[in-house]
Amino acid sequence: VNVNLIFFYGAPLSKIATVLETRSSKLIHVPTMICSLSNGSLWFVYGVAVSDYFIAVPNGLGAALGVVQLILCLIFPRHHHLQYHAVG
Repeated sequence: VNVNLIFFYGAPLSKIATVLETRSSKLIHVPTMICSLSNGSLWFVYGVAVSDYFIAVPNGLGAALGVVQLILCLIFPRHHHLQYHAVG
């Protein structure tokens, strides 16, 4: 089950190369990222509070991967500003 959580949290990062190449985070689904980050963070805190590292470790990794997605969204905005050149 814990390995499944890591795959669940890491799945959106499969497009990281494309995000870095295009310099746009439009491939990252923001609502899923926010829910994943929130879920991982809360379960990590709970796992640490009850000293259950089988809960804390995979959810901590999930929270960390959510932070990576958040950083990518902040560094590479979803839309680039287009510059229009007058022709003629």
